[in-house]
Amino acid sequence: MSSYWEKRAVDSIGRMEKAVNGQIPDLVKAFEQARKDLNDKVFYFYARYAKNNKITLDEAQKALSLSELREFHDSLAEFERLAKNSIGTFNLQVDNLSVKARVTRYEALLAQCDGILQNLYQEQKKQIEGTAAGVYTEEYYRRLFEIEQYTGFQFRYAAPGSDAVRKVLAQPVQGADISTRLWRQDIDCGFRVRQTLTNMFVTGRPPQDFAAELQKAIGAVHTNPDGTPGGVGKKYEAYRLLYNESAHAVNQAHLQAYRDDGLKEYEIVATLDKATCEICAPMDGKHFPVSKAVEGVNHPSFHVNCRCVSSPWIPEATGITSSRMSRDPVTGKSVPTTAQTYDEWKAQQDKKYGAGTVDLERKKAQNEASDFKQYQSYRAVLKENSPKSFAEFQNLKYNKPEIYRFAGLDYSRQKKLAGDSSLKLPNAEKATAAEEKFTKYLFNSESKSGSAKGSAFSSRLGYNADNWKDLQNEILSRAPRYPVRKVLKDQYGIKHEQKIVLYGSKGTPANVVVGWRSKDGRTWMTSCYIKEVE
Repeated sequence: MSSYWEKRAVDSIGRMEKAVNGQIPDLVKAFEQARKDLNDKVFYFYARYAKNNKITLDEAQKALSLSELREFHDSLAEFERLAKNSIGTFNLQVDNLSVKARVTRYEALLAQCDGILQNLYQEQKKQIEGTAAGVYTEEYYRRLFEIEQYTGFQFRYAAPGSDAVRKVLAQPVQGADISTRLWRQDIDCGFRVRQTLTNMFVTGRPPQDFAAELQKAIGAVHTNPDGTPGGVGKKYEAYRLLYNESAHAVNQAHLQAYRDDGLKEYEIVATLDKATCEICAPMDGKHFPVSKAVEGVNHPSFHVNCRCVSSPWIPEATGITSSRMSRDPVTGKSVPTTAQTYDEWKAQQDKKYGAGTVDLERKKAQNEASDFKQYQSYRAVLKENSPKSFAEFQNLKYNKPEIYRFAGLDYSRQKKLAGDSSLKLPNAEKATAAEEKFTKYLFNSESKSGSAKGSAFSSRLGYNADNWKDLQNEILSRAPRYPVRKVLKDQYGIKHEQKIVLYGSKGTPANVVVGWRSKDGRTWMTSCYIKEVE
């Protein structure tokens, strides 16, 4: 493999990634605008119909008044504009609403939310297609020019036709085209919005909860420790789609240049580093007929976030041996190597550092990326109780297994409530815990049953008769963040059991079972005790 082609192959991926990263601010801006618009719609809905900051599902299902219906039908003109270029079934929804004589408040709100999401995904489609089309055109010209420099200029260049570019953008990438993938995101995000709104109306939760849950769904894009992109939520899904569509455009542009220049074969160029996967590594250095190229089989991209590209394979240059750039698997520094394939490079590293070094370092990198993703998830859910840095998280995971076990328990419980808001303690934000439960029961030496429980709080969490208010505050502040189980219902109200994790002041978290009662809009604590987790 010639370093001439290897360098240009790597450069093409660099240009593509630069174009993709340059689009990220606009992509994020579109998501943030959609989030703001959705919040505005929901808060306006509450301001218009809420009584005591609550709207029941029955109230939401009431029909719009004649004046409200006229106002809603006026807004359908904007929906119809979006429906002309809609992704999925939005046009059918608009058609159905436009002929209905009776529209409920809830239907109108959902239609407004759907319109906002449709606008977001149409904007995404425009941004992704624009970036991919620009990448395709530039890489087609560049690859033709590079080939001609090597083989001698043979013909005048013609711009790739718009039909050719559209055909490339319409091709399925990893099993689905842009519209299908965006439609799936739209459906999923729309489902989350509907689920959250329904839960709000059923449970009487405030509109602020909508903003918090929507923020979780939208998520973010971040960079993993190994430099690869990562993240959670719809923003990252959009970024991943942008990246893979652009990588697809790069590789298809190269392939079309080979065809137009009459080249017979191409060669696969993989990255020589520990992050190269088991799919791409054995493909490095192999060459295939241009006429039989199939994306994902013998031509890049081979998988999501693939970094492989192709280069021209010219028989006259096969005897030329030159150096390639690689990344040392141990030091991480970029260094030249005489290896002409990934397997040769791997053998060199194993000889230098010991057998299995590359595989071991790859596994370490994969574990680190997995740990970082887990750390991001924990940080998003556990908030102030999450490790303050990635290094602290790894130290916890590998050196403090008992505390790490509690972090996992805490995460899974809070995550469960985030996935099903119907499990939330009623009036959790206004729940109370009587002073007597602490001063006359837990931390009263004369209380036979209470003092034993209080001693457990003292030894494990550092709470006692002097700072009992800190325990009270920690229980009340954490009550809205954990699911509850209904134990019974009687004349005294509904009895709930809640399992939470408390952290105290000694750095040794504890599993605490809290009993609650709720009745007539009031919720109060009835008991609490530490219970060891098996």
